[in-house]
Amino acid sequence: MKKGKPVSVTLYSLAGIIAIVAVVLFTNLFAGRYIDFGDLGEFTGTALAVTMGFEMMLLVATWLLKHKLVPDQIKTYFVAITKIIRQFHYPMGALGISVLLLHLGLTIDLNNPWQGELVTGYFTSAAILMSALAGLLFRPKRKKVRLAHIILAILAVLPFLLHIA
Repeated sequence: MKKGKPVSVTLYSLAGIIAIVAVVLFTNLFAGRYIDFGDLGEFTGTALAVTMGFEMMLLVATWLLKHKLVPDQIKTYFVAITKIIRQFHYPMGALGISVLLLHLGLTIDLNNPWQGELVTGYFTSAAILMSALAGLLFRPKRKKVRLAHIILAILAVLPFLLHIA
């Protein structure tokens, strides 16, 4: 058994539990039972920022290594960190998507769905979901699919920064 297997199983299990809670929240929301969760919504937004940051570290580290911008003294550490991040890319992505759904379930307000903060959240959510779909549904080995996955992830960061500002 691989060393990272228990961690991956734990992350996938946690993502599944969070996704189930998000589905329950969505069914309550669309049944007309809106509850203002306040700080819990902010907490899930912070958790989403952490998972997105973890995923973006892979992009930055790979780009730095590819363009030879990492000094030789710390290159071995960079390669080791990149291997660890790459090992947990799919489980962290699943956790990020489930936290995104939970965050949406906790913070969306159907009474006023077009306020500024929600609109930037919609764009962020759409870019994150399209990026995940591009990475999962198509062959990630193809360069165009990887490029689309990366571009959509970067596009998710821009409205995300507006959303948290």
